[in-house]
Amino acid sequence: MEPAFNVGDVIIAGPPGSGGIKPGVIVTYAMGKTLITHRVLSVDGNTLITKGDANETPDPNPSCSPRLKAAICSGFHMSAMLPVLCEPGWAGCC
Repeated sequence: MEPAFNVGDVIIAGPPGSGGIKPGVIVTYAMGKTLITHRVLSVDGNTLITKGDANETPDPNPSCSPRLKAAICSGFHMSAMLPVLCEPGWAGCC
């Protein structure tokens, strides 16, 4: 999902908002035991066509909305958290 998110970034996901799932929304869905986070290109009934921002082509297998796990509400780069995580007394101190 680069450049929106990098590997290792934290994303905050939840149920789709009142606007529902529509093109441009970033979603997380299950593909077997793997969770995939990609942007919705189009919606046709229960079928979502998705694509990772860094990918040149849409995902080869359309996703059915029952596999949808969450819509992405927000996210942040882990590098922005390093000063907080390295504060004295923090359990995850560097």
